[in-house]
Amino acid sequence: DGLTEMMNEQNEMYSVQRVLDVMMQNKDHTIQQGVKKLLDHLREFSGLSKWNDDVSLIGIETISDEK
Repeated sequence: DGLTEMMNEQNEMYSVQRVLDVMMQNKDHTIQQGVKKLLDHLREFSGLSKWNDDVSLIGIETISDEK
């Protein structure tokens, strides 16, 4: 909840939709790069260098053997 409920200076929440948008924009990156991009975007959105709420994020990557 800390991630999607993070507020910016205009009192807008980060939202699930923003998470989905950032992840889709970075779908061709590794899971580590995607998570980093998301956290960087959250920092930029919030304008805070230190967050006042917990943020939990789990990245799951699937690998397919199909060719």
